[in-house]
Amino acid sequence: MEAELYKVRSLAHCVKVAYDLFSTNIGSIIRRTWRPAAALSLVDGLFMALFYPRLSGFHTADMASSLPWPQLLAFVAILCVSLACSAWFLASVLGMLNGRRLSSNLPRVLRMYLAITGIGILFVLAQTLLTIVLMMGAGGKPTPQTPNIVLALIGVTWIIFLVCMLPLVYSSMKYFMEKEMRLRDVFGKSYRKGWRFWGFLFLMILVTGIIIGMIYVVVMSPQFILFFASSVNADGGRLGDPSGLPGYFPVLTFLVTTLCTAVWLYVMVWLEMAFYYAYGHIEAKMAAKAQLSAAPHNATTDDFPPIA
Repeated sequence: MEAELYKVRSLAHCVKVAYDLFSTNIGSIIRRTWRPAAALSLVDGLFMALFYPRLSGFHTADMASSLPWPQLLAFVAILCVSLACSAWFLASVLGMLNGRRLSSNLPRVLRMYLAITGIGILFVLAQTLLTIVLMMGAGGKPTPQTPNIVLALIGVTWIIFLVCMLPLVYSSMKYFMEKEMRLRDVFGKSYRKGWRFWGFLFLMILVTGIIIGMIYVVVMSPQFILFFASSVNADGGRLGDPSGLPGYFPVLTFLVTTLCTAVWLYVMVWLEMAFYYAYGHIEAKMAAKAQLSAAPHNATTDDFPPIA
């Protein structure tokens, strides 16, 4: 499916050529990805149907501790299956872009998922430790200003974290596209190269984020309505009101979530293609710069006229 990948393009052109690639190959994309898309959609639908009462409202902080062990194990199992189906789907999409088989792409996607998950866990643990230390305050006594300071620092650390993660858009795609790349290169040499194009990657994320954000609101609006109804019902139940939801509500939640997720997955295919062409642009840009910088070193004294 490659269409002049390694070519210097503007940001708008990267977005446009990604849409052209997606729209002209939509039939092939669906044929090659419908199985993982269906599996992931069904798993997400099952997850919402089983746990939507506990996910409703703003009282989910103690969800894990309040679940009985069998339900907690089911919760974790479904999340793991969802992650595996997501990796399967992404590997199938990448197979259309790099021409390699699922057996080649899937291990790379899983390794990347595990690495990103590990980084996220370490960041959350570090942020939690920082929050605890700050809340204790000097001498173990927090001041009235402590909560505001903690919230501000949490916001700053999240911004720093997202800024540092941005070059991974390039380095991870390079890892998926180039077979000789290793996982350590994603966070090493390729990551450092990604920093040189941080501005381009930021604008790419910003533009595509605005586009898919608007699409997300439209695609997921049926699920939002059901979730809002469940949230209001859950809040009423905490006040002692009887449930007003129909008996088929879990089935309806499953069907709506499955359908919305399936549509959303193919929006994400276009986003992956936009990152694909952003990677190609950066590679072409670096290749052109390398040729330009190497040209004077390759020249000899015979290439220049003698000085009169």
